[in-house]
Amino acid sequence: MRVEGVTRAALAACMVLGLGAACGGDEGGGTPAGDTATGGDTGKDGTQTGSDATADAGPDAAPVVPLCTSEDDCAEQPGTICSCNGTCVVPEGNACATNKNCPPGMWCDPCLGRCASRVELCDPCALSGACQDGACFPLASGQTVCGLDCISDVGCPTGFGCVAAEGLAAKQCVPVSGSCVDLGLCGDDGDCPDGQVCNDSLKQCAPGCQDDDSCAGDLVCVAARCVDPCATNADCVAPAECTESGRCKVPGSCEGSDECLEAETYCNKKSGMCEPGCLVDADCKDAAKICEGKACVPKGCEHNFQCAFEQECDKATGQCIPMTKDHCATCVADQENQCGGDPNLCVTFSEKDQETGQDVEKGDFCILPCEPDPIDQCPQGYGCQKVEMQDQQGNTTESFYCIRSCWQKPVGAP
Repeated sequence: MRVEGVTRAALAACMVLGLGAACGGDEGGGTPAGDTATGGDTGKDGTQTGSDATADAGPDAAPVVPLCTSEDDCAEQPGTICSCNGTCVVPEGNACATNKNCPPGMWCDPCLGRCASRVELCDPCALSGACQDGACFPLASGQTVCGLDCISDVGCPTGFGCVAAEGLAAKQCVPVSGSCVDLGLCGDDGDCPDGQVCNDSLKQCAPGCQDDDSCAGDLVCVAARCVDPCATNADCVAPAECTESGRCKVPGSCEGSDECLEAETYCNKKSGMCEPGCLVDADCKDAAKICEGKACVPKGCEHNFQCAFEQECDKATGQCIPMTKDHCATCVADQENQCGGDPNLCVTFSEKDQETGQDVEKGDFCILPCEPDPIDQCPQGYGCQKVEMQDQQGNTTESFYCIRSCWQKPVGAP
């Protein structure tokens, strides 16, 4: 991803979203093509226009997240280097300039300038170059993950569907649940809510029968499946007994979670008994709790990563709310006083076409500084990345901004 046309009162800015490179339109400096982000007060042809302003970009130009900004900051952690997002990490491979410098199965990570292993389906990513057999794209759940190139659902693993992702040429395998954290797979009917059964081939919960009228012929609906009715106790497996309705039932067993009166219990359709835990929020019988992974947990959030795309956690209420600042708002990069003024920036995003090698502009968008909170630096779906800004005297300052592919709508987002 390449970012150009940074405009800001009284300074020219050079943005480096990855390996540090020289300011200006030159694509040299050792940054892999297509993975760089550079800029300045530039025209549409990438040439620097300059400015008559003389103010410097001082240290207070934007709040700096208290993470590493140079290798010296990582001295207390031997073997680590400072990445472009301001964290000390252990490099995996040798230094590189392009993917050609790396062995098979690895790519040149521009954030580190080092070779790194490619990641697979549903693994976190920042750039498509990191993905083994697909593209990197955002999900509405807030994750940015690797997909898998596909033509139809047949080419995707269990729990994934083949969908068209905005801005990507090839369809991608995407989790049907909308989240890579929980694929929503089931092992048997006991993992599914009332009225649903576990699809044997897809391992996903699907609607079953609702009543006897939903079943063909003389079949009866038991635990969302149509089965042969019983006539006597001999037709049932002990200790189950045949009821007047033609259903085998263990005395004292349940047919639905509404029969489980204790809080945080549910009816396991496989065992026919009330068991601790939950399948849906209603099983918790507590408005302050929700069901996650068959367990009732407090509703709400503590950090932004627990919220959906472009949401942030309101610490006072513990609720996820829409982000309160205009990240990725549209702007005009060659005009002053955009995006609310300093320290916000208006930049032109562009992306290198994989076939032609030419930069394709994606639009002008606002980028805003990261918050000083080391955990909740940005709303969900944004990454805190280092930005280098250079004034016309050649002085360089570094700050951190919340950045994502603003032109691309996440998969599953409304």
